[in-house]
Amino acid sequence: MIALFGLLQTNAVAAFLPETFRWVQVLRNNTKLTKEEENELTYLQSLIQAYHDNPRELADELEQLQGDLTARYTNNEIRKQTREKLMTLIDDLLTSTPDQLNRIAHNDAYFGLAGAMDTEDRTKLLNEKLAMAAAGSAPAPSAAPPQPETPTEPAIATVGAVREDGYEWLEWPEGSSTWYYRRAHLRTNWTKWQ
Repeated sequence: MIALFGLLQTNAVAAFLPETFRWVQVLRNNTKLTKEEENELTYLQSLIQAYHDNPRELADELEQLQGDLTARYTNNEIRKQTREKLMTLIDDLLTSTPDQLNRIAHNDAYFGLAGAMDTEDRTKLLNEKLAMAAAGSAPAPSAAPPQPETPTEPAIATVGAVREDGYEWLEWPEGSSTWYYRRAHLRTNWTKWQ
């Protein structure tokens, strides 16, 4: 499975794949973060995951982080761009509701740590989803016997394949071409690849 992902990540192979597999190219080119930014954003996400259900404690931790970032910037330990990026996110997080914090806590894309797509890629994906939804709403030619129900998403305990990108990937149900991901080595809920 890992070898297949490695093969699919090459631009030459991905160019010959149908549109439904073009997400591989998006995933491959998803990060424009520096290592410094990635480390700081990962830490910020960890704070949100740890304290999202305790807003007062979270606010204290975020204010402490703001002070630490300013001190580190003053001491030339981090770049101005990194500090500004993090300060903007912290300000947004401080004004978020508890429900929003709960959704944000395990959303790698919010922190820029998952495959972010540009407008063109999002438009293509939207068009594909609409086309598939329209095709799925057409009446079936014959009624098939009812199938046993499969859970809609994998259980937390389900184990996937860890890739070099730092994410654990899982096709669920197996053979369905529906992929889920989460940060490697964290037993958190799976996020459906959209």
